Amino acid sequence: TPATTTPAPTSKVTPTPNPEAVIYGRPSGNDVIKYTIDDKSNIGDEKTVTFTDGSTVTSKDNGTVRKELSSQDLADSKMGMGVNIGNTLEAVQGISSKKSMAATDYATADPSWFVSAWGNVEITQKYLDTLHSYGINTVRIPIAWTNGDNDDGSYTINAKMLDAVEKAVIYALNNGMYVIINDHWDNQWWGQFGACKRDENNKKVANEEVRAQA
Repeated sequence: TPATTTPAPTSKVTPTPNPEAVIYGRPSGNDVIKYTIDDKSNIGDEKTVTFTDGSTVTSKDNGTVRKELSSQDLADSKMGMGVNIGNTLEAVQGISSKKSMAATDYATADPSWFVSAWGNVEITQKYLDTLHSYGINTVRIPIAWTNGDNDDGSYTINAKMLDAVEKAVIYALNNGMYVIINDHWDNQWWGQFGACKRDENNKKVANEEVRAQA
């Protein structure tokens, strides 16, 4: 009977967080640009930010804007690796699927319904801290503003939606990270602002007759 060999178990390697790591950027000629991702020039004294629902968040951002940086400077030596926090604040149908509410009740929507609608977790300070600890220095936050707008013709975005976006930005800035706000797919927002109507399924669609007259 041929002898059989049982392979040795493979040990699991756990990456070690290192926010001070030197990252190598894109080559420039024959050189490779080196930079650190831990620019904390915007970090100042802690302050408490209170939101409309009474919740509070600690902010360390001092309002400093990094100036005299070209797009090339940002891409090559500042922004570093990035991650997309997608399928959260731009996820749609969160109200009707999670709360059995009409899809038009966005004026009072709780943004947590959208964040979890497609299976994602809450955006928290711990989440952003963890991303940064593994070398992520830029986050893209896609937002569908119509997830929180009033359908009465004023298109006012409810305070809860604005608060959710501000909290996510604060969590990133507390780590000195760069934030890209992406105006994402907005539930056919192009059909709003005086040029929309309801189809047979009560969904907002563009009123092409009104648009043609504009």
